[in-house]
Amino acid sequence: MGLTLPMIITVERLVVIFLPMSFDRVITPTRTWLAVVGVAVYWLSIFSYTSFWQVLEFDVDNMTKNLFTYSAMVAPPIFTVAGSLVISVRIQMISSKRKSLTSTIRSTNQTTKTLLAVNAVYCFTAVVMSLPLYIPEYASYSLTDEKPSNIGRISYQLQNIAVCLNSSSNFVVYVVFNSKFRDTLKGFFQWCEAK
Repeated sequence: MGLTLPMIITVERLVVIFLPMSFDRVITPTRTWLAVVGVAVYWLSIFSYTSFWQVLEFDVDNMTKNLFTYSAMVAPPIFTVAGSLVISVRIQMISSKRKSLTSTIRSTNQTTKTLLAVNAVYCFTAVVMSLPLYIPEYASYSLTDEKPSNIGRISYQLQNIAVCLNSSSNFVVYVVFNSKFRDTLKGFFQWCEAK
């Protein structure tokens, strides 16, 4: 699920950039909840299904494995990177046309830089997680394979580290790239010290 949520964030940023006057009508709290719950239900069903592969040792065809793999580790990064590039180009076009609105553009650029930084970490994670797809003789999703090699064991641990970094890096990215987040965080600590 963590690999799919950046797609939803990218869609939200695309709506902000291309439909700024309709944003409140297009992105509502209800639609946001539906999107997040939809992603959660999709991935819970996928992971429940794949857990039966391992527990009951079903013979799964390659098409099903490929669908899972591409929907988990190939399509989300491609969509997110492409969306981020479109957002960057669009912002450059807007900023060159509207020099007088620098404060609004700066705030939008700040949000976009934050998104791009989150996406960079996310794409790194997706690349590391997809190593077993492209080099299965050296990388593995499990240590319970028949005879995992030392390189397979190392790649398995690298995948775990990449997933942990992806899960924990968003806080650091927001602190570095988002001044409003930093101000809110400072205010929170000042409030705590006052009490």
